[in-house]
Amino acid sequence: MSNLYHEWLKSDKITEIEKSELRKLSPEQQEAYFKTENLQFGTAGIRAVMGLGTKRLNRFTYGQIFHAFATYIKNSFKFGQSITVIIGHDNRLDGDNFSLLGAKILNHYGIRVLLFKKNTLIPTPIISYAIRELGCNAGINITASHNPKEFNGIKLYTASGGQITTQDVPISKLFCPPHEIINVGLNYELTNTEYLNDEIIRRYFHDARNVEIDHTAIHRSDKKIPFVICTNQGAASKLLPKYIKFLGYKKCKIVRDQAIIDPYFSNTECANPESEESFKKSYILADKIGATFCIGVDPDADRMAISVKKDGKWNLLSGNETGTIFVYYTLMNRKIAFNKPYIVASSVTTNVIDHIAKKFNADVIRTGTGFKWMGDVVTRYQTGHSLVAAFEESIGALLSPINRDKDSFTATTLILEIITKYKQKGMDLIDLLQKEIYPQYGYNYARTVSYTFDILDFLPFLEGKMNLFRKYKSNTIGKWHIYSNKWNEVGECIEWDLGNDNWVKFRKSGTEPKFKAYFCIYGTSNFDAKKQFDDLKILIDQIVNNKPATPTLVPPTNPTPAPTK
Repeated sequence: MSNLYHEWLKSDKITEIEKSELRKLSPEQQEAYFKTENLQFGTAGIRAVMGLGTKRLNRFTYGQIFHAFATYIKNSFKFGQSITVIIGHDNRLDGDNFSLLGAKILNHYGIRVLLFKKNTLIPTPIISYAIRELGCNAGINITASHNPKEFNGIKLYTASGGQITTQDVPISKLFCPPHEIINVGLNYELTNTEYLNDEIIRRYFHDARNVEIDHTAIHRSDKKIPFVICTNQGAASKLLPKYIKFLGYKKCKIVRDQAIIDPYFSNTECANPESEESFKKSYILADKIGATFCIGVDPDADRMAISVKKDGKWNLLSGNETGTIFVYYTLMNRKIAFNKPYIVASSVTTNVIDHIAKKFNADVIRTGTGFKWMGDVVTRYQTGHSLVAAFEESIGALLSPINRDKDSFTATTLILEIITKYKQKGMDLIDLLQKEIYPQYGYNYARTVSYTFDILDFLPFLEGKMNLFRKYKSNTIGKWHIYSNKWNEVGECIEWDLGNDNWVKFRKSGTEPKFKAYFCIYGTSNFDAKKQFDDLKILIDQIVNNKPATPTLVPPTNPTPAPTK
């Protein structure tokens, strides 16, 4: 039995109801939740399952983080300097209470705090926008993004509106030791906290709309196209329908039972719009009203996904596909001349954008996985450069420098413009990709495959999966030749170079028991690229599942190269 578990079980800080829950934990859970190490920053802040324990998120571990962040902020500014921090949250359980706790602790350190009106939930992109617009010194966002309902989390922001990058290490060093978490100070009052009004929302709506490129080509009749949106019971449930109406689209229908704000996600089987399961109810409503596309956003409303119905079948576009569309359309249609146009993409994002960028003399900047790195690039390039798009394969995109985090509102704005404009040509988004983009820049199939495991102490387990690929001995896999097997320092992933711009990369999650394989494959046609992916995926599946890879049946051949335009 963990000593920390025993200490919490005896503590008068834990209620009797909570102690009864602690007694139900298995020995394995006790060891997993009460470790002698603190929670760690990952790809996007800190995320963990909610519940009691030093390795779960609760009032004590949140208090630990707030105290450390407040200390870090105070140490970063001159003595006596006025400091303002804005705090927001999504629909996760107790997000409002944790926001208030954060405000009280920061007030205790003499830091002024801004909360949104009535401390209501707020989309992540609006928090990022408000930090910049209101001149705040920092920001806090209580969110677990698209993670399962058992999770919560926290993202910390700088004055740029972007998530902290290298600051996470010094903040972590200010965390109190695990054995002291139970005694962290929590009982403070609100002494310097103000509530914002709706003006910041109005300003955001107007600024977000400026991402439109060629809105004059979209007539009022075009804006009567029917479509469905799903907000997965999260922070966009009230604001996204209002925003779409503000844009002038008249026939938008929302999945009503998934617009009920609910921390338990009672009407939502899967809140991650990267998954087909997230669109089940959207498809039913769309078929009912005759809609041919659906838009889904995640609970904190930073990610937007779109699914298109073609030939009687729904097709959920990947983040690589929507990002490619954004890059191509923007470079093709932006009327105002770009001043040094640039694209930001993660190291595991499709390289078809590099071929598009080359034609338009745009730069592509690759970062590690996570928008904290991408937002940081946008901040560093804000003078003398023009942002085309910042996006990653996991459906998140930033299309405007008004904020520094993924933004489902601006992504929705531009995708609606693209859909309506191409509808005038008798084309949909799939036609745009397969008949216009890929024939010019390469028939590309880029996908992410996630392998999820039911295991509590998952980090050592996932490292074992990484080693399967790190120590892979052969220089072939099926018909493919592996030209190099190396560690990508920027992307923090293992990278297999399969030749001619084809690759597969491997990463482990730091917040969930997930192992991911990222594929970027070319073919001689759309069909062939998909088949090449399917064949390679079978072999990768076998390795992940500790089964012998299918032996090479034919001599390795060079894969279809990407165009060299």
